[in-house]
Amino acid sequence: MSPPPIPPSSAGSEPSRRPAARLALAAAIVLLLAAVVVFVAGGGFDGVPQPTVSATPSGGDQPSPSTAEPTASPSPSPSVTARPLHPGVAETAIEEILAAAGTTHAVKVDITAEEVTVAVVTGRTARTFAWRSGVVSAIESDTAYVGQVIFDPRDFALADPGALLRRAGTIAGSTAGQQLQIVEYDDRAVYMTVTTTPESRTVFYRPDGSLVAALDVASEAGLAEGWADAVGSLTAVRRITVSTAGESVAVETPGAPGSVVTTTRSGFLPPRSVTRSGDDADLLDLDPGVVDPAVVARLIAAAPGLTGAEAEAGVVLVVEHRAGEDEPLFHLTVDDATVDDGVVTARLDGTII
Repeated sequence: MSPPPIPPSSAGSEPSRRPAARLALAAAIVLLLAAVVVFVAGGGFDGVPQPTVSATPSGGDQPSPSTAEPTASPSPSPSVTARPLHPGVAETAIEEILAAAGTTHAVKVDITAEEVTVAVVTGRTARTFAWRSGVVSAIESDTAYVGQVIFDPRDFALADPGALLRRAGTIAGSTAGQQLQIVEYDDRAVYMTVTTTPESRTVFYRPDGSLVAALDVASEAGLAEGWADAVGSLTAVRRITVSTAGESVAVETPGAPGSVVTTTRSGFLPPRSVTRSGDDADLLDLDPGVVDPAVVARLIAAAPGLTGAEAEAGVVLVVEHRAGEDEPLFHLTVDDATVDDGVVTARLDGTII
């Protein structure tokens, strides 16, 4: 009798179940990964799309488009505030000050790089106004009215005060703390002056803006300038004296009884008057208009040679009409002369006598 067949054992079926289990596990993993991808692409946990970072290489860390800050537009440059030394500004400032003050009667004007101030007089009271950056205001000042000459600032050449200061700086050798003033100088004459801080040489300008130049009586042009400044508007004088050593032109006129007024233009200063006791009773009036400064210059140049002196010798020329003489004459005296005691006499036309 043959043995019964052996039934299949459970151990023998294990290899056939393992591949199926592995396939099922792999499928589950694939489905899980797909779900994760969909989840992330959909916005993550809060449903907000996530920024995409560019993979393009760059020279440095660059923010993504969604996080970059906006670039600020450049601010416009501030407009330049008009300054008193700019052409035309001082004139405008003075007009505005006079309008605010309600008068054109001034006794003092100050102009710097930052402001214009004007002291005006109403009645007998002085008030000072300042113009700064286009704004006019009344300010405290120690300027008082004590009888100074009253003038209208608009009569002065202030179209370009900066040019006046630049020229003055060249002459004085300094531009430190420059200030332009309009103020009475002497003998009730008003000039523009430029000063510096620390103090250097004061430079003077006439109302028309022309420079009061250093006087050179040895030159015809210099003598003509000094002559005109010293004589001014006078139509009658007693004596005019020109000195090359003193670089001056002096004019004498009668003053109060028993006094003589001498007005002198010398150096780089405007004319200045002084009064001394005495009289010129031995002199007749002389019209300065009949004296030609060009003739005076030629006589001064010729005098050293006529008297045997060196060309650079000092010369003093006096023109006057002495009582008892028929006409006014030139009288010249030369230093270190060897001929005629250094004295030369000539008529007004230059003829030597």
